[in-house]
Amino acid sequence: MEIRVKCSCGDKCPEWAIVELQGVVEVQPQFQDRLQNLQIGHLCRPSSQEVYTFTVGYHELTGTKVPLKKPLLVLKKVKHPSVDAADSARAELEVIGIIRHKILFKTRPMALISNIPINLIMVITLIVSEPQPTVKGRAGAPDSILSTK
Repeated sequence: MEIRVKCSCGDKCPEWAIVELQGVVEVQPQFQDRLQNLQIGHLCRPSSQEVYTFTVGYHELTGTKVPLKKPLLVLKKVKHPSVDAADSARAELEVIGIIRHKILFKTRPMALISNIPINLIMVITLIVSEPQPTVKGRAGAPDSILSTK
């Protein structure tokens, strides 16, 4: 089976980039069924620098643009109906972009929230003590002050 690769963009193929992260990006359960076009963060680059920042939730990563040893093509599979009954569908690959660089984030993320407000912190203190012996009070002293039950 022959698969043709065609490029209709000529020398002006759109430039794409690979974003390389260390670790795992986990999707929350409520978004499991909507992964396509899911926004996971913001990628920014100040125009005067070659440093990129990637913000995901309350974490910020800093990375740099690194050239690839060999460029990669981004392909889209296109099926064309065939007139030949033996070859029911003819497949073709169309070039939709080229990747020459990757943005590498190789450092650990920096937390954007360093001071957590007090109302968000819940401190539970559990004091476990052995039962205290009952102290007999003097005449005229209330039992609730001098004894523990």
